Amino acid sequence: MSRADDRRPGRLARAQRRAHLLDVAAQMVLEGGFEALTMEGVASRAGVSKALPYQHFQNSDELLNALCEREERVVDERVGAAFEAGDSLEQRILSSMRAYFDVIQERGVILALIHHPLLAPRFRQSVLPAWQRRTDGMAAYLRRELGLSAETAAAAARIALAAVLGALSSWQHADASRELVERVAVGLIATGLRAVGGAFASDTVSADSDTATTRSDAPAPVQPRSAAGDAAGR
Repeated sequence: MSRADDRRPGRLARAQRRAHLLDVAAQMVLEGGFEALTMEGVASRAGVSKALPYQHFQNSDELLNALCEREERVVDERVGAAFEAGDSLEQRILSSMRAYFDVIQERGVILALIHHPLLAPRFRQSVLPAWQRRTDGMAAYLRRELGLSAETAAAAARIALAAVLGALSSWQHADASRELVERVAVGLIATGLRAVGGAFASDTVSADSDTATTRSDAPAPVQPRSAAGDAAGR
């Protein structure tokens, strides 16, 4: 029996087959990087015909983007569930950060490759929507919890998520233990968000009550002068 036959997973439903091909692709990327991934290589490694991967993905770039989307969904599901389980702002931040760090520990190599600065443009269509979903979810919570306007909540959410990435970098560079990094990050993020809530919550009231009014700090509009007025002024 050939090596390919040993690896052949048998007849699978279409979704299961697609998932299996993604698993194989992920393993190949971990072993040899993105350049080692080819459609023919995936077929051989998966123990299927050369034509079968093309029934699921047009080419290796589409396969890689599908892999990226799957990894980002894992992050979303794990982190989102942890965030929703928290009872307070601090607990939500801590729980979701721990979940994020856990995912990085388990799947960090593939995520690090996907998010590498030199490769990020290649996966922009997958990575950017994922981070936008996280920003939108956090912003919606901040609007409800802290009474922020949509604009302020969006800015605060994006900055908070950037702080989580900073915490991840600190942990990966061994600045401190993971537990200490988590505690410091939660303190900074939660305190900062509550400060923003106290300082900017009133913006929501004024924005909702008088959306048509020109901001007081905006310059007055310049009125056009008539030809007669111009002549009189000269």
